[in-house]
Amino acid sequence: MGAILRDAQCAEDVGKMAELGYFEEEFVFFGCAYLENGHIKYHISGKEERICDFIEDCVLLNLYPTPVREILQRQLVPSGELESIKIKYKLQLAKMMQSDYPRIYFDTLQRFSTVANSDDAYSLLLDIQEKLEGRFEEEELHIYEGLVQMAFEAKVLTRQSYDTIHLWLKKMRMQMEDDVIIKETFSRTLYGFVYEKTEGQLDYFFNAQKTAAMKQKMILEQNGFLVSPLFIRTYWLDALAKLAQAKQDYAQHMSEVFNKNYMNLVREIRNLPSVIEREEFLQALSSLETQGYLTAQTALKGYGYRWNVLKQY
Repeated sequence: MGAILRDAQCAEDVGKMAELGYFEEEFVFFGCAYLENGHIKYHISGKEERICDFIEDCVLLNLYPTPVREILQRQLVPSGELESIKIKYKLQLAKMMQSDYPRIYFDTLQRFSTVANSDDAYSLLLDIQEKLEGRFEEEELHIYEGLVQMAFEAKVLTRQSYDTIHLWLKKMRMQMEDDVIIKETFSRTLYGFVYEKTEGQLDYFFNAQKTAAMKQKMILEQNGFLVSPLFIRTYWLDALAKLAQAKQDYAQHMSEVFNKNYMNLVREIRNLPSVIEREEFLQALSSLETQGYLTAQTALKGYGYRWNVLKQY
């Protein structure tokens, strides 16, 4: 009886709030922080994928953003105040990031990020490129492009060499423009990667959401796992019921293509000497920990693995 009365009271309260012009709304925003031209900036959106895309774009812009941060709140919204409440939560998210990532973090990150890239990966990548010459397989080019991107992000490939390789990729794809792609009614894109769970043991992760794959990849990288670049594949289906089969095909394909030979290439790039002085980097990590900036320390540690400074493989 008590439960029925409570439900009735809740229904009455909702009705009264509706009469007053109130409605309940869920607010979710995603963001990251970065340093540009000496100023700390915050990039915030209601769509997580936009933040992930921005983080990817930052690589060629010489910007080094923090990991994605999220805020989720529910509240009653008076009529006409939706936009002001959105602004309130965006500001709250920015303040959360401001607290987690102080100025000293960005100054430290900039000191390391401005160190010039080496070109140690170029000869290895050219050897792979030579084997791909004349094959005109888009998937092979996509996988190769991922290794190139990883080498550039690791600071073991110069921008000039990066651009030279991408010019070759562009020429190859121009020659493939007449290739026919059979498209069906529905399409689903899957995003995945391979990582070394223990020495010599590979495991795979994939998801239909790019953001989910990117977040899991970042978590593993920040914990020192050997992780491959993201592998993206689109399936065209004549019925959504065939999606399960597409996922099985994707998993099988990953296990065949992303094998130990492929991961040895990833390892070879990851084992190239870092351009960052290791002892100086470790001191920076220790300094952030001493000052209590543990979230910032974790983010900096992620860049340490990305730049081949920190290694567990």
